[in-house]
Amino acid sequence: AAIPPGITNQPQDQLVNQAAAAVFSVAATGSGTLTYQWRFNETNLAGATASSYTRTNAQPADIGHYSVVVSNTAGSILSSNATLRLNVPAPTLDPSSPGLLRWQGLSNLTYTIQNRTNLALGDWQTLGDTSSPSGTLVFPLPDTNAPQNFFRVVYP
Repeated sequence: AAIPPGITNQPQDQLVNQAAAAVFSVAATGSGTLTYQWRFNETNLAGATASSYTRTNAQPADIGHYSVVVSNTAGSILSSNATLRLNVPAPTLDPSSPGLLRWQGLSNLTYTIQNRTNLALGDWQTLGDTSSPSGTLVFPLPDTNAPQNFFRVVYP
């Protein structure tokens, strides 16, 4: 009698730097030829039919759950979910001239640039938003009469 597939090593969670590759793999047993179908958030991934799957150039849209269905003539089994998480580098600010901020980041997340004049008091004031991976944002000048101005970039 044919032996249905069993999973001996489940796919493992992956934490990779943005734009790097994440590799998921599974080890399975069972009689005859085993077939594999990888899934992302419960949807089949086209062409992902090997015992391992590589997500190249990982981006925020690729964050989620990866699993695999292993099948043979005697049945099929679904692996547990392996979660892909990204290490997104923080932007670096360059306040090169009044009213202009430049930054470099590797992400297509939405960045919000904020300002305040006193770190101990008051709320942060939003100066502008952008979703560009790198660029320049021009914003209204904050209170130039304040003895100091603080800036921050907020992103998900």
